[in-house]
Amino acid sequence: ALVMPTYFGPTNIPPIEALSAGCPVIYSDFPSFREEFNGMVEFIDLKTPESLVKKIELLLPVNLNKIAMLKKKHGRELLLEKLNLMIEGRIDEIF
Repeated sequence: ALVMPTYFGPTNIPPIEALSAGCPVIYSDFPSFREEFNGMVEFIDLKTPESLVKKIELLLPVNLNKIAMLKKKHGRELLLEKLNLMIEGRIDEIF
């Protein structure tokens, strides 16, 4: 899994890359991150370290192949959307 507990951002490239590869993502819970990745990643509260432990524990007993297949699909769609914006010269809308 990509574990990305950060106070800075949006830093959306690593989660997009991880999702496109089918890798589960654990990410900081901020409104801008949630707006972009809601339903695709697991969010953690940086003020509560236990939330990170709980999210990691959630990933362990489940079928990671199933998670990877679902998230890979969403990641590819998001990556294609971002690449299309870049091609159209609308880079300011990506970040």
